[in-house]
This record gives sequence, structure tokens and C-alpha cells, in this order.
Amino acid sequence: MRSKFISALLCPVVALSVAGCGIKLGEKNNKQEKVAEIQGTSCLKPSMELLKKFVAGNANDDELSESLECLQSVLLTFKENIRGKDVNAYTPEEIGKFLTQNFLKNSTFQLTPELMGEVLKFKVMLLGGDTEKITKEEIIRLVDVFARYKPELLKLNPHMKVITGKWAATGNEKQDQRQFNEAKRALISFLDHLGRDLAYTQRSYELNDMFGLVEKIAGIVNANESTLSTIRNARVAIISFKKALIGGDSSLTGQEWVSFTQTLSQAYAQYLRVQYFLKPLKASQSTEKWQVYEGIATDVVGLIEDLLGRKTGGLLSNNEIIELLGSLRPLLPSLELNAEMVGQINHIKIMLLGRHNLSEQGWSKEDFSTLKRKIPVLLKNINVITANLKHLKVNKEAYRKSEIKYEDFQQAELAIQAAVKEIGEQIVESYDLDVLKATVLNLSRTVLKDSLKLPENIEQLFEVVKTAKYTLTGESGATVSRNGIRLLLNVGIHMYANFVEFSNFVSVFKIEENEFTANLAKLLPKFKESTALLLRMKPDHNISTQEIVPLVMSLQEQGLLKTKFRQASVESTINALWSHLLNDPAKRLGTPRVHLGGFGSVALEQLATELQHWVLNQMVINRLFTEKESYTKEELAPALQQMGLSELHRLVGAKGLMNFNSSGYLKILSETNGRYTRGDLIKSNLARAISRLVIRAFATDINRVNNLQGVNQDELQAGFNLVRGLLVDIGMMDEVGADGFVASRFREANLFLSVGNGDSIASLEEIHHLALHIMSGLGRANALKPLALERCVQTRNTENEGLSLLDESCLIDLYYNEVAAFSDLPKLLEMKQKHTEEEVKTYYLSLLKAAGYVQTEEKQVKLSDAALFPHVAQYLEMIYYSHDKSQDSLLQKEEALAAFPVFKELIVTLTKSFPALVEDDMPGVFIFLLKEGKAPRTLAEKLRFAAFVKDHDCSKPEGCHKGWDIQSTRLDLGKIFNFIAEATKPQPPTPVVAGAGTETAGNE
Repeated sequence: MRSKFISALLCPVVALSVAGCGIKLGEKNNKQEKVAEIQGTSCLKPSMELLKKFVAGNANDDELSESLECLQSVLLTFKENIRGKDVNAYTPEEIGKFLTQNFLKNSTFQLTPELMGEVLKFKVMLLGGDTEKITKEEIIRLVDVFARYKPELLKLNPHMKVITGKWAATGNEKQDQRQFNEAKRALISFLDHLGRDLAYTQRSYELNDMFGLVEKIAGIVNANESTLSTIRNARVAIISFKKALIGGDSSLTGQEWVSFTQTLSQAYAQYLRVQYFLKPLKASQSTEKWQVYEGIATDVVGLIEDLLGRKTGGLLSNNEIIELLGSLRPLLPSLELNAEMVGQINHIKIMLLGRHNLSEQGWSKEDFSTLKRKIPVLLKNINVITANLKHLKVNKEAYRKSEIKYEDFQQAELAIQAAVKEIGEQIVESYDLDVLKATVLNLSRTVLKDSLKLPENIEQLFEVVKTAKYTLTGESGATVSRNGIRLLLNVGIHMYANFVEFSNFVSVFKIEENEFTANLAKLLPKFKESTALLLRMKPDHNISTQEIVPLVMSLQEQGLLKTKFRQASVESTINALWSHLLNDPAKRLGTPRVHLGGFGSVALEQLATELQHWVLNQMVINRLFTEKESYTKEELAPALQQMGLSELHRLVGAKGLMNFNSSGYLKILSETNGRYTRGDLIKSNLARAISRLVIRAFATDINRVNNLQGVNQDELQAGFNLVRGLLVDIGMMDEVGADGFVASRFREANLFLSVGNGDSIASLEEIHHLALHIMSGLGRANALKPLALERCVQTRNTENEGLSLLDESCLIDLYYNEVAAFSDLPKLLEMKQKHTEEEVKTYYLSLLKAAGYVQTEEKQVKLSDAALFPHVAQYLEMIYYSHDKSQDSLLQKEEALAAFPVFKELIVTLTKSFPALVEDDMPGVFIFLLKEGKAPRTLAEKLRFAAFVKDHDCSKPEGCHKGWDIQSTRLDLGKIFNFIAEATKPQPPTPVVAGAGTETAGNE
């Protein structure tokens, strides 16, 4: 069909050239005339064959010259020997009849009057005259055209294989590109020459007539309906293109011919470029593809720049673009760029190219000139990004399966970061995030409707994005400045690479695996550099509280943060980071004292140092336990010292054993206690980091800071006050529980723990042990929580699970029957063999009351109180670990007196109603309660009580401590807790965290 259609298109030229055969129009074909015909057309047949060779790129210059000379000769012969009714001209009917009778007799091709009418319009454009006839003078002009274009066609001849699609590339890139570009220049030169000649004539030609001619020829050669539809749609598109980029109406005249022929040559050249250099490429040849894209984009943009340079006004308005896009829709149904999108693209144009003339209202010559300069940089870097992006995708299993090598990731990371930086340097103007939102929404409705599925809360997400932009750049409002865009691009790609590296190379391993710490050690310096890059690019080199708080509140307002924070709580907590937690102690305690204004270089350095310290400790721990599965305390302490872990050596060497089982629960009085595993040291390292941070952040004595000696209660209280509001907001405690929180933690650190010494300083060792106890208690509580909610819940609070109410009896039964959550507390579990079920359950209820449960008629326990039960149980076991020297589960007099300080403060408070009692009497009160299990009520009991507790003067001849000999079990300690609970509302011994699903806590 293609060759048939091309042959038909050549018919208008052939119609004039083949008529010179000595035959007179309207006369009969006698024998003499037949001889004249043969003589007159003897060169025509071989000439047509030579023209075919020329089109195929196989003719040499002599053959082409011979063919062109023949055509000129035939035309002159026709003019001299053939006549019509008018001796100086020929009508369309005469030409059509002559060609049909002499050359198309056996052909299906029909020269209809309509076709001949279109041919004559083409003739007027080419040679002048009118549409009623072809004059002999016009034939002479046609001969002159052949003569004038003979040199141009000879220049074109060496390149015809390339131009007509008959060329095969050699595979030598430089040679092939050179040959193609030479052919392209020859084609452009030829059509430019034609365009200038047509412009010189000042004759106009309707594009509608051009397509009318093509459509009629297509109809005559029986082109299918699809081809005819394409021609009709192309007519609309090309006319719109001409109006938009060349100007004027639907006709071509004057210099418009130059622009039109230039467009044709460039369009055809890009078509050839795609056929020769793009289609043969394999999917893996991305670099080569982007080189082709660059060539196409540069040429097309350069063409539009030239066209606008010649167009009156030199501008391409949005309305013209919209009309042009509308005309293309029948040809490209998937093209769904609407008027809104045209305006949105203009905003991107301004960001990349700057403001020239129309700005948001369209494009100018200067826009395309700037774009042409930037295309090589943009496409080169887009190529780099697309080629390397496969290595920067989250694929957690690929690294384990050796599908991704860390070296490949690093190379891709550096290449993409450099590419994004170079793209960012092309940004010259600001951009509006509201426009971005509108663009994304528009794309999801049009071009990307099948692939871009937006979340339902897209509006809320964009509000958060705007606030996050303010946090990162310090720029308020929706507009992002040029520097802000560069910051977001550069920092964004660095942070994204850090995220992918963590996902693929760190999180896929367990913390106890060597790869975890080794890969994390590689990542931390990168994360530090990414954050430092943010601080360097941000104008004030600092992220302030005022810039962070709006982000938190925006997350809350848009429903993306479920916890409801008070703004004052957030501000206070964030300020605590700058003033204490991430401040350099030397600056915080120096003269003058420095409180950081936000997250800057000092805070980053402190954060990076602490993280690096933790990772290095963890690396050594993993290496240590590669050699051996477990160590005794005596083996481990010197090994840690030898490997340079002085802090962990100090902590492991402290009094007591802090061993965990496989469930993450502390072993207390367990037969398997005493050997340290990798898991124990992992938890100790985390607790060490927390303890170190607390001391460095809040101790007010630089010596205590430098030597990690600890914090006193006032210092810790001051720090707690900064974060108290946030802890209340997230449900870790209520306002009442927060009042005595620090005092309770101090009491626990000093009294319940094996390292407690009763002084006014919570040492590194005490904070460390307390943190480990809390980790274990939380683990046990989290194991019990789903069971309690499944079996015992009476009222479920969906907003705050900690306020859910549980049935007391059911909960006590749960504790009694549960074994796994209390594993490695063997003495607690043995109580069920040594005592009755009722006694053990009474003991559990006492511990629950100590955890904050206040018994009411409904006997409903808050989940928040239940979550503290495992913590209290652990502390009671620690009393026996620390003071039951005989390990017989009985506290005798001396052991009980050693444990007395644990209860002293509460006993003093509860005996204020007995004014006769003094401080020296308090141990006796404790022993009395252990022995009797209740306070005296009758007068006789009170008198006996007074005599009992005051019998502590051992200097008397009769001695002291009569009746103080005791054998107190855990049941007896439980009675004291029950007595305390009945006398006062308890204060919780440990905090309840959100992970335990709690909201409020009581007092111990």
C-alpha cells in the first residue's frame, strides 16, 4: 500500500512530464502518431526506472542527471507538439482524458475531475496561473524548476538511502551518527531551498487543499477507512500547529513556507532518528536511548524556537496550546492534557526556565532557547537516575539473596545524588505546593488515571507536606523558593537513600547478627552527612522548636497522629532536646551556660556521637559472642575491659545478675541465672545508652557528668518536668501519678535494686538496672495484655485502651494460671505448691493494689493498673534476691530488717496517727506487720503493739527484740502491701508506657 500510495502522489508531476509524446489531444491514434509516441517517449521509461533507483538510494549522479534531463525534454516536446482546443493551454479534462487513454488504460487509478481540480490548485501554488488550465508558459516554468533543482537533487542523491528509510546502520556509533546527520542536513537544506523559493513567489496555498489532494488520492487507491481517518485528523492537527507556531490562518504564504518546510524536514528527520537509532535498541540500552531522546528533544525545541522567532509576536499562548492539544486528541486518544494542565506545566516551566514574557500564560522564544540549553543537562541526569534507580528501591530480601550488592548500591547512591544535585542547579525560580497538589490531582484524573491511585486523605497529606516544608526550609506559606527546592531535592534524595540502605542492608538482619551492626556502622556517617547537608543548606543552619511544633500539630490536626498532644507539652519536650538531651554538657554547664536554639551542628554532633557509641559497643558485643555463646560474670567483665568497653565493664561488674531468658524477661532467683548471653548484653547496651544520656543531660555537676556518677532527685525532677506534659498526653501517666513519679523511681533505684545504696544519687548502675527491670516488666505486661482483654474485659475503651475495665476475679485467675509470662520467676510460681490457692490469690491481689488498683464495689481493674502488676512482682522477687541470704524464701529478723528501708517511707507516713512513735520505732512496726499481717485495732492490741515496736534498746539488761523472731514468706509481705493499700491510694512503682496500652496510674 505504501509504494502504491507514493506512486499516486507522484502522479501530478508525471501528468505533465509524460504527455510529451507527439500525440495531439482529441485526434485518433493512427500509425504515424504511434511512431511519434514511441519516438517522443523513448527516454521516459528508463528515466522512470532511474528515478526509482534514486528514491531507493541506488542511482549515481550521471543516472540522476540523465533522468532529470529526460523529464525536461519530454516536457518541452509536449509543449511543442501537443495542442488542445486552446493553442496555448490545456484544460484539466484534456490532460486527464489524454493520460487515461494513453497511460492508465489498464489501471484502476482514475483521474477524476475532483482529483484534477486539486492537482490544478497544487499547480497554481507551484507554477502560478489559475485552476482552469495549464498554459505552455507554465510548462516552461516547470522545466525551469527541474533545471533549478537538479543541483539540489544531486546533493541529496548520496543520502537517499538514509532519507527514504533504506539505510542499514553499521553499528559504528560515531560513523552512523555522522552519516545520519549529513543526510539530515542535506534534507533540511533541500526543503529550506524549496521553502524560500515558494516564499519568494508570494503565492499562498491552503493546507485544506493539500490534504484534499492527499485524501482524494488515498480514496482512489482504495486506502482503508483507518488511513482516511488519520488523514482527516492530521489535517486538523497540522492546521492548528501552523496557526500556533507559524501564525496566520490555514493557508501558507510568504515566509510561512520557510517555517513550514523547516517543520516538515525536522519532523521527518526525527521520525528517521527513531527508526534508525531508537527502535533497534534493547531494553537494557538505556544510555543509548537517552542519547536519542536528547537529540530529538534538542532538535524539536530548536525548531520551535526558530518558528517562534519568525512568528509575529514570537509567543505561544496557552489558548493556542490548548487548541493544538485538542486537534491532536483524535490522533492520540490517550493524550488527556487539559487546559488546567497546560497552566500547571507553565509553573514548572517558570521554575526551570525563569520568567520570560508570558510567564504563566504561555511560552516564548526565550523559553525554548533556555530549554534547549538545559536539555542536555536534564536528560543526562534523568538517564543517570533511571539507570541506577533499580539499586535504590526497597527490596529487603534481595540483599540476602545476593541479588543486590552493597557496592552496586553505593555506586548508584552516589550517581543519583550527584544527578539530583545537578538537576537542582537548573532551578531558577520558586514553585507553589498548592500548584503541585492541583497538578497531582489533575494527573490522577487524566493522563495517569489508570496508574496513579491517590490516598483518600490526599488533602490532609498536602497540608502536612506544606508544614514539613516549613520545618525543613524555614519558609512559611505554600511557596518554595529556588534555594528551598534545591534543599528539598538534595536532602530528600540523601535521606531516601539512607532509608533504602537501612531497609535493605540493616533491618533485614537481627540485632545480634554481625551484619546488622557492620552495615549500621556504614550507614550512620551517611545519615549524619545527610542531616549536616540539611543544616548547611538551610539559611539559619538550624531547625528550631518553632519550626518543629507546627509539624507535630499539623499531623494531629489532619488526623495522621492519633495521640492528642497539647502544644505546650510538645514545645516543652522539644526544648528539652536543645537545652539538655542533645546539648553538649560542657556548653550546658559552662560559663556562660549555652542552651541551643534548636537542632544544629552541636545537637547533631551529640546525637551522632551517642549513636556511634552504641553501635561500636554492639559491634564488639557481637564479636565477643561469636567466639562463645555465654559467659559467667567473672569471665565477661575482664573480657569487656580488654575490648575497651569500659562502661559496660563497669555495669556488668556491678552487684547483681541481670540475665534475661529467650522471651526477654529478667531471671530472678532462677537456677539458670548467672550466665550472660548476647541478648543480655544487647539489652544492657541499650540501657547503658539511656543511663548515660540521662546523666549527661541532667546532672548539674560537670565532674559527675564526665565520670557518669549519676543524677540527684532534684536534677531528674527538673528534667522530668520538661517532658511531663508529653508523658501525660501519650497516656504513660495521669497528672496525679506524675506528681510523685521521680520520687518513686528514686526509691526503686535505691531500695528494690541489687545495686541500690540508699544515697541521694541515682548512679549509672542504678539507672541501668532500673531500665532493665522496666524492659522486662513491659515484656511481661505485653504478654498478659491480650489475654486479659480477651478473657476479662468488661468495658473496652477504644480511644484509650488503658482505661478499659477488667473483672478483678478473672484477672486474678489469669495471673494464677499463667506460667509463660512469669517464667524465670521460679519462687513466685512455686508459691502455688507451697500455699493454698486462696492464699496465693490474696497475695496477687495485694500486688495488684500495690500497682495502683483501688478496690471498689464493682471490682473492676483498669488495664493501666494491671499492666503494672508484673513490675511489682519483679520488685518483690528482688527483695528476696537481695535480702534472703539463705535463699529459703523466708525473711528472718536480720534479713527483714535489711529489707526494711524499702518500706520505711510509707510506714512513717502511715503511723503519723501514732504520735508516741519515733523514727527508731519504725523497724519494729515493720516486723510487727510482717508477723501479725494487720494494724492493731483494740486497746489491748495497741498496747501490745507499742511494747513490741519499742523493744529496740538492746543496752537493757533484759535484752531486746522479744518476739521479733520471724519466718516471713511472700504472703507476709503481701499483707503489708494490702495494709498499705487499704490505708492510702497507692503510687505506681514503674511508669506505664503507651505500648502497654495504659492511660493512668495510681500511687504506690
